[in-house]
Amino acid sequence: MTDFKYEIKDLEVMSEARNYHNWVLAELNPFLGQSVAEVGAGSGNFSSFLLQSPTLTKLTSVEPDQAACAMYKQNITDPRAEIVNGFFSDVYTKYPNNFDAIVFVNVLEHVEDDKGELENVYKSLKGGGRVCIFVPALPFLFSDHDKEIGHFRRYTKSTLKKVLEERGFVVEKIKYMDIVGIVTWYLVFKVLKMNPGRGNISFYDKFITPVLRVLEGLIPPPIGKSLLAIGKKRD
Repeated sequence: MTDFKYEIKDLEVMSEARNYHNWVLAELNPFLGQSVAEVGAGSGNFSSFLLQSPTLTKLTSVEPDQAACAMYKQNITDPRAEIVNGFFSDVYTKYPNNFDAIVFVNVLEHVEDDKGELENVYKSLKGGGRVCIFVPALPFLFSDHDKEIGHFRRYTKSTLKKVLEERGFVVEKIKYMDIVGIVTWYLVFKVLKMNPGRGNISFYDKFITPVLRVLEGLIPPPIGKSLLAIGKKRD
């Protein structure tokens, strides 16, 4: 079994970040297709956004924590969605060449063997299917908070691109996002060593994220707190 540790509170505190999630969804939408798997769904915070995709007809959410699965069933009632209790590394054999897209939003950094995880993902995708990844970026931002919530790493463009290509994926898109977040993360978690609060996240999401989305859409940043990548399985 993959050593996959994370805190549910890490997922729950992000439930306030609706603009943030809409931004990520907009980046992923062109690559999702009809049949989508979501790895590390938690209680369904991002699942509700994925279900807004105009192409999606089936969402298979995979989550190892039983309590989170119970919360998911309460939060997500859309008949297109199902929750599977388990680690993806244990259930992927049930879905050979099955999905148009497999989504990791703030999850792959929690997987110790990310290379093995992506190898399993490759086997579960249809030919031409995509893995859609959104992860924390920049190793110099790695903090005690990262350790506490079960992060094994933060990525750079080169490290994420390398692990995707080593597992056979063609990298169609890779980009940094949230340049302002570098400063806030470094100050809050590296210098002040604080924990995130709903109020702080809500403020950032309401006032900073919409502006960043517009600006970074016009001028892609050379660096950012987060990293988004799309890897395509060869036909």
